[in-house]
Amino acid sequence: MTAPQPPSGNQSMPWTSGSKSGAVQHAFVNARIADINRHALSKLFTPTLDALKATDPSLRKASRKKLEEAFMHMRQRLQTAPLTINFVATKWFMTPNNYDSYTQMYERAVNAGQMKLTDSPLNPAAIRVAADDRATFPKTALDADFEVTGMGGRWKKYDLKATAAPGVGRGLAPGGRGFGDAVVKMAPGALNKSAAGDYTATNPQFDPRTKQVFAALDYGRRPHGACFDYGYSHLVLSDKFKRDAIYFGGDTFGVMEGKSVTAEDQVSYDVLAAVYLKANPDLRRDLLSSCLRDGTLGDTKEKDLLLEAHLFEAVRFSGGAVAMYVSGKDQLVLADNTKRPITGAEWQTIQTNARTFASKHGLRLFFVE
Repeated sequence: MTAPQPPSGNQSMPWTSGSKSGAVQHAFVNARIADINRHALSKLFTPTLDALKATDPSLRKASRKKLEEAFMHMRQRLQTAPLTINFVATKWFMTPNNYDSYTQMYERAVNAGQMKLTDSPLNPAAIRVAADDRATFPKTALDADFEVTGMGGRWKKYDLKATAAPGVGRGLAPGGRGFGDAVVKMAPGALNKSAAGDYTATNPQFDPRTKQVFAALDYGRRPHGACFDYGYSHLVLSDKFKRDAIYFGGDTFGVMEGKSVTAEDQVSYDVLAAVYLKANPDLRRDLLSSCLRDGTLGDTKEKDLLLEAHLFEAVRFSGGAVAMYVSGKDQLVLADNTKRPITGAEWQTIQTNARTFASKHGLRLFFVE
């Protein structure tokens, strides 16, 4: 990867660990949801009715009133679906879990005040960052052109069009600054790759804590959460996160393959059934089965069947989660990256540590197959 240039937005003051990331996130998500809802009738609601009529045989001859009733029924089913995060029990509970919050990869990569991302087989850092940017920021705020090459890639362009107001500080002032101020702190810029192989942000104002936490609506009420490819165990989060989340019909990593999960495909809580409009045929099938006909779906590892929810706020286990399902199907990952089923003694260790964790954070705890 060639060394990218810093983004062109206003970057008058470097990020420090004392900055107020919550104010940045709130300013961003409030602006995005307001914009989605402002155009919801013409861009989401009416086209979704048309899509339902065209693709569901039971609605081919439906009246407008019947289509609206179908939309509202799907919305209610989606809004009441569990908001979940899948995880691998062996990674969380083979030793005592002393964490108080769920952190995303940008936060976990901060070391000595600087973010240093590293590649993993399923999550190449540069591609992941490029995908997150495309899913998060409309082109009016960030116009980037990323070229995938093998397991990596390069930015051919990174134009941070959003700018901060004059005199912006490390946080956002009380009373709120605008969308541009937030984006300047949330966009990492094209990454620089060091000789050691890690990646750092080129935007000096980028605050790693402002990035989204990835969750999913388990619209199918599946036994092992939304997608067991991330683990057979899962957390159920508090409903308080739902209204201010941004939703996508599919896995946002698929944006790098041209799938409909860009910032222009974002859906708000108020028009959740509009994910049907953005969904691929298989996801549409599952949405009809579970949210129009009230069915319960079986487990899946298919990421294209995800209904992603991006949470732009801290997810603390105490008060942020309400239940935890811990599965004995999660295998132990060995030093050579092979996996094996857990032993009876290991399952007992996992159960003991999970009970301690659940008790500490006030979670309902269920052990499942």
